[in-house]
Amino acid sequence: MKIIRHIPHRNFLLFTAVLATSAGWLLLPQLGKISAADTQIDSAPPIPADTGAAAPPIQTAPSPFQSDPAPATKRFSTTPPVPETRLPVTPIADAPISDAMNSDVPISQTPFSGAAAEAAQALLLRQQAAKLLIRKTIQQLTSGKAFDAKLTQHIRTEGRNAVGVGRYEQAGGNTGRVSMDMRIPTSNGECLLQQVCDGRLAWTREQIGDSIRLRRVDVARLDELVVGARTEIKPRLRVGGLVELLEKAHADFALQQVTGELEGEPVWMLKGNIRPETEAAILKAAEREDWPPLCPRSVAIAIAAENNESGFGQGLPIRFEFWSDTEGKDRRLISYLRIYDLRAIPPAPETHFRFETGGGDVNYVNDTQRYLDHFGIQVTERQKRILTR
Repeated sequence: MKIIRHIPHRNFLLFTAVLATSAGWLLLPQLGKISAADTQIDSAPPIPADTGAAAPPIQTAPSPFQSDPAPATKRFSTTPPVPETRLPVTPIADAPISDAMNSDVPISQTPFSGAAAEAAQALLLRQQAAKLLIRKTIQQLTSGKAFDAKLTQHIRTEGRNAVGVGRYEQAGGNTGRVSMDMRIPTSNGECLLQQVCDGRLAWTREQIGDSIRLRRVDVARLDELVVGARTEIKPRLRVGGLVELLEKAHADFALQQVTGELEGEPVWMLKGNIRPETEAAILKAAEREDWPPLCPRSVAIAIAAENNESGFGQGLPIRFEFWSDTEGKDRRLISYLRIYDLRAIPPAPETHFRFETGGGDVNYVNDTQRYLDHFGIQVTERQKRILTR
C-alpha cells in the first residue's frame, strides 16, 4: 500500500471529516493519503438510491431559536441575554471551548456603525444562539440518558464514492463511557476507526489496510490535574465521540445558529465557515500552498428538535455535513455523517467499554499530553513522564 506524506496533527481539521477521535479528523483525509490506484474507492457500495446522487442538504425552515437574519434589536426567549455592547472575538483554533465561548470585545472598539452595527448585532445573536445550542447538546450527551445509534458516512472524492457504516453508544450519566466504530470498505480491505472509553482510559484504533495506529488518553488523570481551572464540563467527558466533534467544530468553524429542517423534520441548525487562523494552520502543517481537497471549508450540523419514532433523540446531533467551499459554483459536499435510529438504552456496565488489545496492538502512543495542552493543564516534568510512559 502506498502512503503519501503524513499531515502532522495540529488541530481537529487535519484528520477526520466526520468522527471525533483523540486524533481529531480521521477517516476522510486518511483515505486521501492513499493513492486512488491503490484504494479504488469506487468499488465501495454505492450511495443508496434514497439519498440521491447528492446528499440532501439541510434546508431552511422555522427554528425555535431564532429567525435568520434577525433584527438587531430582537430578543428570543430561548437565547440567553446578550449585552448590547459586546461582540465576540474569534478564538484561536486550539483554544479550549470554554475560552472560546467567553471571548469578547466591546463593540465600541469596532469600526461598525449604522447598518453595519445592526448586521454585527444580528451576527452576534446567531453566534450566541450557536454557543447555547452547543453547550446544551454537549451537556445532554455527557449527562443525559444512555443511548445508542447507527452511523452512516458518505464520502465523495475525485469522482469516487465511499460508504461507511458504524455504531455509536454513549453511557451518559457523567460516566464518560463511549463506544464508537466505523468501517469503510475498499478494494484492499477496509478502513476502520474504533474508539472505546471506559471513563478512565480512552483508546483509539485506526486501521487502513495493514497499517494500524493505536493511541491512548488517560482521561481520568485530566480531571485530577485540572484543579483550579475554569471549566463547565469535566475534561475527561470531552475526549472523543460526538462531544469532541462538536467542540472541535466550534473551535475550527465560525458557527452560527440558523433556521433549518432536515428531510421535512424540524432541526436546530449550526452553520459556519472555516476560521482564517485554522485555514492557515492547516496549510502550514501540510506544507503546501493549495488547499487539501479533502479538507472542508464549511460545515452544517443538525440537532434534532423533536424526538424520533421511539420517543427519543431531541437535542442530540443527527447529521454533520462537510463542504469544500463556503460558497460559489465550485462548492461541493465532501462528506456527511448520518446519525440515526437513536434509542434510549439501559446504561451498560464499565466492562462493556473496556478496550481489548489484539495481538498486533501491543505498541501504542500515549496522547494524554496533547489534551493537557488543549485544556491548558500545567504539569510538572515528573507528572509528564508518568502520564506519557
